[in-house]
Amino acid sequence: MKQLARCTRTTVSLALASLLVVSACGGHGDGSPHDEIVGATHRFVEVGPTRWHFLEGGSGEAVVFLHGMPETAYAWRRQFNWLAADYRVIAVDLEGFGETRTEAEDFSVDAMAARLLALLDAIDVGQFHLVGHDWGALIGARAASTAIGSVLSYTHVSAPLRRYDLTRNPDYRDFHHDPDSVPDLLRNPEIFVSRSYEIGVVGGPQTVSSELLERYTAGLSNQAALDAIAAYFSQLDVSADWTLGPRSEPRWARIEVPVLFVVGGRDLMLPLEEYHDIESSVPTLERLVVLEGTGHYPHEEDPGEFGAILQEFLQSR
Repeated sequence: MKQLARCTRTTVSLALASLLVVSACGGHGDGSPHDEIVGATHRFVEVGPTRWHFLEGGSGEAVVFLHGMPETAYAWRRQFNWLAADYRVIAVDLEGFGETRTEAEDFSVDAMAARLLALLDAIDVGQFHLVGHDWGALIGARAASTAIGSVLSYTHVSAPLRRYDLTRNPDYRDFHHDPDSVPDLLRNPEIFVSRSYEIGVVGGPQTVSSELLERYTAGLSNQAALDAIAAYFSQLDVSADWTLGPRSEPRWARIEVPVLFVVGGRDLMLPLEEYHDIESSVPTLERLVVLEGTGHYPHEEDPGEFGAILQEFLQSR
């Protein structure tokens, strides 16, 4: 059996794809949880209603990273450091997060994906590999189904196949049903960040460095973030049974490039049963990888194995 980056992999055949189950390998020991990004350039580019902030480094084929909630581009620090030796790596702060600011009012997945692609066009990213986590993956999947000929591969990390049951995170549920509740719930953003990792990370927030929690808390301590979070959730197109509607659902049938799914085996927000019919839903699925010992943030919880899986996927293109 082939091994990568310290962990034994067990392959189980599916109808149209291989399911790769990877045991937890103690990713927390692989460098400090608050490593700085090496050699990154902080860039600001104004495109349409948005003043984007992103980190860029390296050269070669482009790899674009989109973070989830409550994170920022910093979530990809280890992947950035490793891949910049061989690729042009771009880690984007989503609209309203980190240092990206926007006056946009349309926060539908369609509109956010369109604005992201406008940014990449403005900075001369012709073809690129795309990696998205959580909310960034909803945007990424829509971009991958739209930018035919530009996207070289797509990696979907801990994100919906077709359903996103927001009741699994009470804050998310409340944000969706009552966007006016966002300022109250985020009056103490450290509580929201801590609760996200309480639900999302195996072992809870105590397994994440205090420096990391403080960084993401600071990123939510402004009106722009409050407005963005309210808009993200209130404009999510989802039905009563939490199936994503046409304005938000990934359009898997329109994605023509290889797709990699990476999910946590102990993800409470998107448990494994949500992916049970993935092989019939994603025509270009190359592999579903389950990192058994991780939750909703596998790139943070086991960055070594996550990085090895991603590098192998990119290098096989």
